[in-house]
Amino acid sequence: MADSKSLLRLWTHECSKVFRDRLIDEIDRNWYDHKIIEVLENDFGKAWTADMFVDVVWGDFLQGPGGSYVEVTGMQFTATLFLYIWLQLTIYMAVNDFTYGLNLYGCNRRLTCNSQRIFSFIDLCN
Repeated sequence: MADSKSLLRLWTHECSKVFRDRLIDEIDRNWYDHKIIEVLENDFGKAWTADMFVDVVWGDFLQGPGGSYVEVTGMQFTATLFLYIWLQLTIYMAVNDFTYGLNLYGCNRRLTCNSQRIFSFIDLCN
């Protein structure tokens, strides 16, 4: 881990995966964001705003199988992750004889990262 800021961004990403991603309305997500901001300030002495952690994404899919768990940002995220998910879906569909087409352009960041976890699990089961 490069520094404490990276560690805290990873921590907020993991907390958000487990809890925030399941909240269904903006009121609940704002409550969650406020609680994370409180913990960051009270327990870690950091004065963060929600925009510093809400869309943070980490993953191990950028470097292929066995890659390091790194923060995924900007065009690196968009291009590499889209290609990874498209390839995984193509392989999965070929193996399972699916015949419908792929259109992933509408996927958002969190949905795509959740898909990555699902396909990693499928790979482990096969």
